[in-house]
Amino acid sequence: AEAPPPQTATHLPQRGRLRLLLSMWRLHVTGALLAFALNFGSKGTEIWVGIYVAELGQPQLKRSIYFATIGGKIAGDLLSMCFIRRWGRLRCLQIGYLGAAAATLLLGVSADVSAPRLLLLGFLQGLFTDACWSTLYAYLAEIFPSTIRNTGFGLSMGLGRAGGVASSALGGLLQSSGRQTAFISFGLALALGGLVACIP
Repeated sequence: AEAPPPQTATHLPQRGRLRLLLSMWRLHVTGALLAFALNFGSKGTEIWVGIYVAELGQPQLKRSIYFATIGGKIAGDLLSMCFIRRWGRLRCLQIGYLGAAAATLLLGVSADVSAPRLLLLGFLQGLFTDACWSTLYAYLAEIFPSTIRNTGFGLSMGLGRAGGVASSALGGLLQSSGRQTAFISFGLALALGGLVACIP
C-alpha cells in the first residue's frame, strides 16, 4: 500500500486545520480589530468629509477636499513602498494608524477652518490611511501560517468590512448630534487600530 502523504502545510487534514484555526483566535481578533478600525475610520471620513466641510462654511471645498485626499492616498502608497522595507510592516502600520487618527481628529476639532488647513488635513488623512491599507493586506497575509492563511485573512477582512458599513450608516446619526462627533468617532477608531498594532 502507498504511504499517506506527510503532514506538511499542504496536506494537513481538515480537522487539523480547524483546530489550528481555532487555536489562533488571538490573531483573528487582532486582524479583525485592525481591519474594523481602518474601515470605520477611513470609509467614514471618505463618505462624510464633503458634507462636513460644507457645514463648516466651506461649500466650495466639497470636491477639492476629495482631490486632496486622493492625492494623499497616492503619496501614501508610494511612501509605504519605500518605508516598508526600511521599517517593517508592523512599524508602518503603527505610524499609519496613529497619523491617520491625528489627521482625522484635527479635522474634527480644528478651530481654524480655512481652506488651506482643511485641504492639508484631507491630504494627510488620505496619505496615512492609504499607507495603512497597502500595509495591512500584506501584514494580515503574513501573520497566519500557510495552512490557514486564506481562511484567516478572509475572516479578519470580512469582519473588518463591517466597520465600513457601520461608519456609512452611523455617520448621519453622528453628524446630527454635532458635526464634530462623527470625525472624533472616526479618529478614535483609527487610534484604537494604532493601539492594537502597538500591542505585541
